[in-house]
Amino acid sequence: MQAINAVLAKEAEETRHTPSRFSLKTALSTRVFLLLVLIYFTHQFSVYGLSYFLPGIIGSWGQLTPLQIGLLTAIPWIAAAAGGILLPRFARTEQRSRSMLMAGYLVMATGMAIGAIAGHGVALLGFSLAAFMFFAMQSIIFNWLPSIMSGHMLAGSFGLLNCLGLCGGFLGPFILGAFEDRTGAATSGLWFAVALLIIGALVSLFLKSSSSPGSVSAKQAHGEKV
Repeated sequence: MQAINAVLAKEAEETRHTPSRFSLKTALSTRVFLLLVLIYFTHQFSVYGLSYFLPGIIGSWGQLTPLQIGLLTAIPWIAAAAGGILLPRFARTEQRSRSMLMAGYLVMATGMAIGAIAGHGVALLGFSLAAFMFFAMQSIIFNWLPSIMSGHMLAGSFGLLNCLGLCGGFLGPFILGAFEDRTGAATSGLWFAVALLIIGALVSLFLKSSSSPGSVSAKQAHGEKV
């Protein structure tokens, strides 16, 4: 209880002089926030694109019943749940979080590529490898915000990051579907997702946290440029 009270007191002190409202202009002019939006956009593009087309991809492998397709489709999501439980605990420092983010995105890209070119069983392993990183990477992305924002800026930025990033989740199935319509292959659009994931991995190299939590809010309060 004393530890909890100490944390609450520290957070109250940090937010004492921060603005009492969220500033959209400040969020959109914060470099790290924009990088996080781009990274999360590529993440959601791949997650929703794969989740929408995976049953169809598996269904094209042969004479499978709907039950068999459903069971095989569930395997990558079991891997995703396992990754979400096992991996985020290791992202305890800025350097490790950045390294895990870059490595995780490259693993997702590799898994997607394997799924696009390999045979049925190996392809499912590739999709599972990519999915293993889905939830883990998402938690690392959102855990970065408290290192640069606090108070109302942090709360509003969580919502804005989620809103802008989820645009990738809308475009993913749409663009992958356009590739399928053009080529006739359900896996053709996966290469676009692979390219975006590689871009996300490269962008993650430029992520930096502030020297003190909530510095964006503090600078906003004093009228400084972020």
